[in-house]
Amino acid sequence: MRGTKTCVLTVALILIILGVFTRISGLIAAFTLVVATLMVGIGNFFTLTKVGAWALEVEALYFFGGLIITLVGSGRYSVVSNPDYR
Repeated sequence: MRGTKTCVLTVALILIILGVFTRISGLIAAFTLVVATLMVGIGNFFTLTKVGAWALEVEALYFFGGLIITLVGSGRYSVVSNPDYR
């Protein structure tokens, strides 16, 4: 199960870099981060680190990054010229 999630996330991130199926890949990346956080880091939701930062700051950064990519899409630069696949 763990290898499957890693493989799906890796494929989704490669598709984001190439600009192919960007919105779907961003949604998959954001969903994977939510599932990983719920499985592992739910106990850190209301905690702070030694320097006063939120303990789930990195996870939130990647989640919102995937969410923004889902909403915005690939933009002008993509490997595929057909806008239906962006």
